[in-house]
Amino acid sequence: MGGSESKIVDAIKNPVEEEKLKKLFGSFDKDKSGSLDKEEWKLFGKYLWLADIKEATEDVKNEVREEFKSKAPMMAGLMGSAASNATGLIAKGVQPSDVDKWVESMFVKADKDNSGSLSFEEFKIFLEHENKAEADAHKVKVRDAVASNIEQNRGSLNVTVKDGAVTKSATVTVPGVDAEGIRNKK
Repeated sequence: MGGSESKIVDAIKNPVEEEKLKKLFGSFDKDKSGSLDKEEWKLFGKYLWLADIKEATEDVKNEVREEFKSKAPMMAGLMGSAASNATGLIAKGVQPSDVDKWVESMFVKADKDNSGSLSFEEFKIFLEHENKAEADAHKVKVRDAVASNIEQNRGSLNVTVKDGAVTKSATVTVPGVDAEGIRNKK
């Protein structure tokens, strides 16, 4: 992620400073109308996707990496890395498949007064409440998919994904990895 991109994602993930939120809102309010229309929201949506879906997936990949590393300290780097890669493949199966539709659905959630545009107040409330819930819900989906995979494969994390002509596969077996512990991580 580039410098300005990471600042935008950070502001989305941590919407506590009103001045930062106003600056963020203003940077997407291209026509300076004081509200975000659907086209302006679409520009913002790319960053919202990064903050919610991509960052949430990375958080869970790190959690799973640490779980596997803790159970296989002699091979921590290898096991953790393989588990993280497998988690990434599993996560692709549970993330929304159509980014544009997802961005549009987030607009609908944010547009509390159904005006077709978002005031700063609606934007702020969305980021403080609904957006955090969306990111947390995605983490739950990824954790559940990983835990279910481990349960189905009797303690192993095993995934194969076919993407066109390319097949990606990852299998990691580490005794003692707790599927419920992954599923219920907070």
